[in-house]
Amino acid sequence: MNLLELHKSPKVSTPNPTHHIDELRSEANTFIKNYLFSLYHGKLAHPDLQVTKMVGCINYFHPLLKPPYVFYNESTKLLRFDDLLLFTSVDYMGESYEICFKTVFIENSRIGKVTEKNQIFLTGFSEEALYPEMLLGFLKDESVKTSNIRNTVVSLDPLKLSETDLLTKLIIADPPKVKLTDMFLPENKMHQIERFIYEILNYDESKPHQSPRFLLSGAPGTGKTQIVNAILSETAGKITAVVCNGNSFPIDRIFEFCELFGPSLIIIDDLDLVIGERQAYGAPISLRTFLSIMDGVLNRNNNIFILATTNAKHCVDAAASRPGRWSMILDIDEIDSRNYLQLIRRETNDEDILGFFDEKTLAELKSKKVSGALIVSLINNLHSCKRMKGKITKEDFSAYFELIYNGFYKSNAESKIKEVGFGN
Repeated sequence: MNLLELHKSPKVSTPNPTHHIDELRSEANTFIKNYLFSLYHGKLAHPDLQVTKMVGCINYFHPLLKPPYVFYNESTKLLRFDDLLLFTSVDYMGESYEICFKTVFIENSRIGKVTEKNQIFLTGFSEEALYPEMLLGFLKDESVKTSNIRNTVVSLDPLKLSETDLLTKLIIADPPKVKLTDMFLPENKMHQIERFIYEILNYDESKPHQSPRFLLSGAPGTGKTQIVNAILSETAGKITAVVCNGNSFPIDRIFEFCELFGPSLIIIDDLDLVIGERQAYGAPISLRTFLSIMDGVLNRNNNIFILATTNAKHCVDAAASRPGRWSMILDIDEIDSRNYLQLIRRETNDEDILGFFDEKTLAELKSKKVSGALIVSLINNLHSCKRMKGKITKEDFSAYFELIYNGFYKSNAESKIKEVGFGN
């Protein structure tokens, strides 16, 4: 064929490629890669998406394409991808797209910190592949829906808090086995806890104007943690819950992470120790950061429920505890003495131990205003004593009660037990 014939030959129709570039949060980046990897290997399936190729390049100095370099995270049941470049070919809604994931690390010499930046490049190559942005939205939604973390209870590993990747800090935990019926609360406060649970369980139908944000306030030993555990138990499998214990955790990253899910629950233990007051110095998280986050939750979306506890609400800054930022602040009081026997029967079915709690003993507990936490501690110690000795006597009971009561109570001439260990 000469040049003239070539010039006269029919033109080949070459589709115009469509492009979309976006920056991904680290967690979204990991979820999408896990989702595509599972589709590629047949562990998942979706009628609108097929993955036909998945290869990676470990770094820019060794541009060899090979199967992705992955590590399995036992704590989160997720794969970590170590390739700086990952190439994936997919068919979405019957059209062909190419996806490239690019990871770079940027050093900020001013603050001495290295940050990770994740980009995704989507290109459609067939004539009708005009919607790479729609494909990205699909991947974000489906990868979160199928993630092993969705609708679980996760906490932060205290040994890994210094790591930059939030997912490496997380541990999936078994939901607590505490039931709401195990709680001893006044009817009006029980109603509020039931409403909090109701809004979670019926989130898809009710779409509350404002997802509840409750702050539980009360002295140590009043059962705040047990209430939190009961909420986690009653909503298990229905919401993604992140439990923040201690006073050193990336609260801004956690809120961003929870925005990926709908709905989600953030639990902050000992809020007063986390943010303190505006006059206090050295708080792990600044008050300004916390207020900005709380206001941002109201402005951005409504799928994050918040549950926090404090032993002293007067230590929480007024701006961080005003109406609007919290739906409700519930004062959790010590157990009513009328519920002592119910609590005792909840904690033990040992007839020997139950026999020690006669009317005289219950009256003494009431007169001394002991907390439910002290009773639980006493019963646990009595069980231990019986296991060791093979039996337990009234003298053992009296000796243990006096020892535990004096240890917690007879301090600084206090008229009331102030601190007992009950997870608060």
